[in-house]
Formats: sequence, C-alpha cells, structure tokens
Amino acid sequence: MRNTHSAKREIFFSSENEQLDPLFPSGAGRILLICTRIERMTTDLSWLSRTQLLIGEMTIIDGDVVDPTNRNRQLPALATNHGISKAAIMAERLKAINPELDLNVIDSFIRPEQVLDSLASQPTYLIDAIDSITPKITFIKTALERKIPLVSSMGAGAKLDPTRLQVVDISETYNCPFAQQIRKQLKSRYGIRKGLEVVFSPDEPIKKSLMLTDGKNFKKSAYGTISYLPAVFGAVCASVAIRDMIV
Repeated sequence: MRNTHSAKREIFFSSENEQLDPLFPSGAGRILLICTRIERMTTDLSWLSRTQLLIGEMTIIDGDVVDPTNRNRQLPALATNHGISKAAIMAERLKAINPELDLNVIDSFIRPEQVLDSLASQPTYLIDAIDSITPKITFIKTALERKIPLVSSMGAGAKLDPTRLQVVDISETYNCPFAQQIRKQLKSRYGIRKGLEVVFSPDEPIKKSLMLTDGKNFKKSAYGTISYLPAVFGAVCASVAIRDMIV
C-alpha cells in the first residue's frame, strides 16, 4: 500500500522490502533549522522534503509574527492570521504532514548569546536561513567549530531569476551584497575564508530596492523580495541537506 513515504521510497530503494529509513537507521536524525524569516522554509517542497524523509527530530526557531506585507511571498501568511506566530503556524502544518515528527518550537529570534544553547544537542544537520548578520556569523562559526554539517542561505532580496541559484563554497559567491557582508565578517572576526556551503544567486541585484528598517534584531536594512524566490532558496537548501545526508 502506498503511503506518505512511498514516492520517496521509490527514489532511494529498488524494493518495498528494503529498509524504509535511508537517512538514519535508528530513525532519530536531528535537523536543527534556524531561521529569523520563515519565508525561506515554507514552500511545500522544502518542508515536505524535511519532514517526510523520516527525519526523526526537528527544531525550528523564529520569533516573527505574520504581517500583512508577508502575504505576497510567505505560506503561513493569510488575511486571517495577522499577528500570529509564524513558528506556531508552521509547527501545526509540519505535524499535520508528519504526526510522528518530534518537533521542538522556539518562538523567539535567534540572538548571538543563544547560539551555544541552540547547538548543545549536537544535531545531525543544520539549515541556516538567518538574515541578520551578527547572529548568523556567530551561528556559522560555532557550527564549523563543532564540525556540524550545515548549509547556509544567502540573500534572496533584490533578485529576480530563480534559475540562477547555485550551491557553492562561501568564497565563490559574487553579486550578492548579503554574502559579501557574511564573507567580510567571518574573515575579520574569526579568520574564516572558506569551508561553508551556501545557496546564493549571482543574479545582478536591483540596488534601488534597498530599504532601511527599524534596526531591531540586528538588522538595519533589507532589500525588497519578489514573491517566488525565498521559497526556491528554501527548496534548494532542503535538497542540499538531504543529498549531503544520504551520501
């Protein structure tokens, strides 16, 4: 009988009698998903990939709430749930997709001083979609020090072409103002120049889309974002995580 895992079984196995859990023989793989803007995780493809490939445990961290401006590009955002926690909305969706998922929800923005606690469980894999520089580089540096595999999303703002996305080492990024800042800070603060797998777009940025913000959560400015692109970043990050874990 086909079930929620049948299509994925056909990708990884040639026989229905083979072990169903291709990633973690114990069924206890731990994915720690860090995000301060949940829009990059909410495409069905990326979430289904993370939850239905028998990932045993997941932690999501996001302190944001749904805002009317989110409805152009974010799956959790509806006219009926303004002001509601995005993490709570996505937690409900994840559990509806996979009721057996051991899901930990932290409804707060990640701060530099929280990084060590967040990584204390030594997760199997990390997916970083933080869009504030100071928490992001602290998270990356700590993960690299602890030799925890991770993929990091760079900037989706000011870009238009979803077919341009690439998966490269951080040292190979270009035409991405966000990646440029991450490279600069990792090098100057921690001496890190390479060794970080990232998803980025070399598409020429639309610089006039830059906007100033209120400065909260370590973020002073942001680029405008087209509706479809953050979801593509999320899907590519999910694919990198899955492919890294099954190799």
